[in-house]
Amino acid sequence: MKFSIAVNMTRRRPDVPMERVASEALEMVVAAEALGFDVAWAAEHHSIEYTIAPNPLVLITYWAAHARRIRLGTAVITAPYWNPLRAAGEIALTDILTDGRLEVGFGRGAYQYEFGRMAGGMPQELGGVHLRELIPAVQKLWEGDYAHDGTIWKFPRATSVPKPLQRPHPPLWVAARDPDTYDWTAETAAEDVRVFNGLFYNAAGVVNGFPTPMDPAASAAAPPLTPEVLRDNLMFGTPDQVVERIRRYERLGVDHYCYGASFGLPQDVALRSLALFGRQVMPHFTATPAPAR
Repeated sequence: MKFSIAVNMTRRRPDVPMERVASEALEMVVAAEALGFDVAWAAEHHSIEYTIAPNPLVLITYWAAHARRIRLGTAVITAPYWNPLRAAGEIALTDILTDGRLEVGFGRGAYQYEFGRMAGGMPQELGGVHLRELIPAVQKLWEGDYAHDGTIWKFPRATSVPKPLQRPHPPLWVAARDPDTYDWTAETAAEDVRVFNGLFYNAAGVVNGFPTPMDPAASAAAPPLTPEVLRDNLMFGTPDQVVERIRRYERLGVDHYCYGASFGLPQDVALRSLALFGRQVMPHFTATPAPAR
């Protein structure tokens, strides 16, 4: 089984320096590389302090200068916010600048708040149309001259400049989701899930970039966070308990597990949890144990 890590930059208060947030995210990536993680992922979000990531390609290019072996990926490039020519060229350049370590994840987008500001108010459910048109167009542009006459985009003959270092292109991933899978949290992170649900179900606002938690009674779309849901679904506990839970996924054929880096934990606690996972969980599933410090 391969292991990756999703690193999000989060600012909960306006007095928290952004430089510190960026530094702590990089520290998490460097630590993950030392522990033997395969990929570090950066997201794309706009105008939300909960996930600060206006361009994942810029962020992972910065990480690449400090983490020299781990692969680096976008999770995800949000299709409705991009143009195929821009996406093809910027992805290819990032692949070159990261020495061919790029993994490219595409998605349709998550929050209606963002669609209202980045996609002209388009319902987020329609983002899949952009996703299904963007990916094949980008692939064609990487191959050479290509004219596109689609539903969303139209342009005359053109090609991606530059071309990706990895040939025929970096590994491609597509985000697919069921809303139920996002309704898991620990008791100590209950506000985080209310913030996420408020954005995901368009049931709460954003003030000066900071999203407000959703009232649990405000939307019937979000299932209740019962103790049973938390216990049965969230990946937390002792290393032995976490190993057993990952075994369940392994038996279902899952061969890649993505670790959520912090979700608001203090940096020292987040790094301790990461080290426990890397040293006492991952070696049960990988041929080479993570190095000791």
